[in-house]
Amino acid sequence: MLTVRYGTGCTVQATHRLRAPSLRVTGPAVLCQGSAGLTAVAPGATGFRWSTGATSPTLTVRQPGTYTVVATFANGCTLMGAVTISEPAVRITGDTLLCPGRSIVLTAALPGATAYQWSTGATTPAITTSQPGVYQVAITYGGGCTATAQQAVRAAQALPLLTLGADTILCDQDDSLVLRPPAVGSGVGPVTYRWSDGSSAPWLRVSSAGLYTVQVATACETRTLSRRVTYQNCFFIPNIITPNGDGQNDVFTVRGLPPGAWALTVYNRWGRLVYHAENYRNEWGASAAPGLYYYLLQQPSHGSAYKGWVEAAP
Repeated sequence: MLTVRYGTGCTVQATHRLRAPSLRVTGPAVLCQGSAGLTAVAPGATGFRWSTGATSPTLTVRQPGTYTVVATFANGCTLMGAVTISEPAVRITGDTLLCPGRSIVLTAALPGATAYQWSTGATTPAITTSQPGVYQVAITYGGGCTATAQQAVRAAQALPLLTLGADTILCDQDDSLVLRPPAVGSGVGPVTYRWSDGSSAPWLRVSSAGLYTVQVATACETRTLSRRVTYQNCFFIPNIITPNGDGQNDVFTVRGLPPGAWALTVYNRWGRLVYHAENYRNEWGASAAPGLYYYLLQQPSHGSAYKGWVEAAP
């Protein structure tokens, strides 16, 4: 505003408004009915140039994509604007697996949509459901075109009762044990495993004492299972065998020996040698005649030895 004062005391004021150049592009966000009209609104602009080469303030497009326009003003400055036009489409987002006792949210909110119609009767952009099934939605856009989509929701089963088994005692430090949770079936969805040693296989071979745990997890729940494994000295030399062919106690079986090769020598009651092996594998006795036998079990490399009598009973 300008104020002019004269000698007589009177004043005159004049106002001139300055406005910063602006540009905005109006039009639908969706290409409906095969075409869409875009308008570049730039008060005071002296020229326009679209990315298509058009030079008018308006532009009719028939393909989806991003369109830009440059507006030129009298003082030589320029502004650029852009708008993205997409084809009518619907995409439903949300979980497809319904966990027991829970609900899920399905959403179809999209730019440019003016109305929603779900197969449940809902007219909102999102719905909440606690039932499995196939859900459909029809979306209406400005211009009257529509697009539809559907999504299947499957009910997941709860994990069954799981266990790694009872705590276990192993006799030999060279023994190993495979821990494996029971199969859970396909109805629970994908299953992952996380053992206490960090491994993720569905089984774990253990060869040392300790408490072993595994987390069995699905998309819906996690169970933690455990089993304790201990070792003890189960050293045992039998004093009787029954080589009658019934598969039970037929041979001279020694359990719990320290690691290494053990030599076995067997004599009958009159001192006659009847068996010798440098590396005994629990195989003598199946054809032994009834009677009393003297044995010598030794590990020469360590100087260890066990001796005694064993009876072969009929």
